[in-house]
Amino acid sequence: MSKNASRRVLPRSSKKDGDGSEVPIAERLLVDNFLPHEQFTRLKEHLLGTGFPWFASLGHTFHQDSGLSTKCSEEDWRLAHTIYDMNKGVVSPAGPSMMEPFDDFMVALQPAVLCRLKVNFDHKQAVAYETEWHCDLPIGWPGDVTSYTGIFYMNTCNGYTQFESDGAPVKSEENRLLLFRTGLHHRGVTQTDAPRRVLVNVNFQLNALPYNAQRF
Repeated sequence: MSKNASRRVLPRSSKKDGDGSEVPIAERLLVDNFLPHEQFTRLKEHLLGTGFPWFASLGHTFHQDSGLSTKCSEEDWRLAHTIYDMNKGVVSPAGPSMMEPFDDFMVALQPAVLCRLKVNFDHKQAVAYETEWHCDLPIGWPGDVTSYTGIFYMNTCNGYTQFESDGAPVKSEENRLLLFRTGLHHRGVTQTDAPRRVLVNVNFQLNALPYNAQRF
């Protein structure tokens, strides 16, 4: 087993408050070099290759209830590919084979329950575009301390993910995994220096954490 694949069992909470309520282990975690180099390169070449199918998506963020985009300006669009949904199974038009390239990623992530797996492609813009603050609810289990959103960056660029609570930015660095509680409001900021910003967006119930996961 590789160093990056080392795991520790995730308890339901790190401690108990005075009233006996559970305290979350960590709201935000960062894991650099999440996959071994060979595994990461294989997935990156697949997602950034000319044969991967992309679909236009009008609007970066969506209303939780209606599913409709909150706004659709000329800058507010991306390419995307939803691969798996827990209520429907594999939803990719390409069929079940689209899950196979993610085998190494899923083994390393070890989700207790996979809720959604999606890949996003942001195009280069002259001026960085800030998407709306949002969270991935109702995707996931907001009341569960193990309900997480993951963003796995496929390439390095000056685009980033930002959190509303403190403005903390997370730079897009290849092979970096960002994990955070599903209910945290965040937004993406598009890049101005690279033709594309490609990332894997996953919503899941956490089973275990990598030893090298860092709080921030």
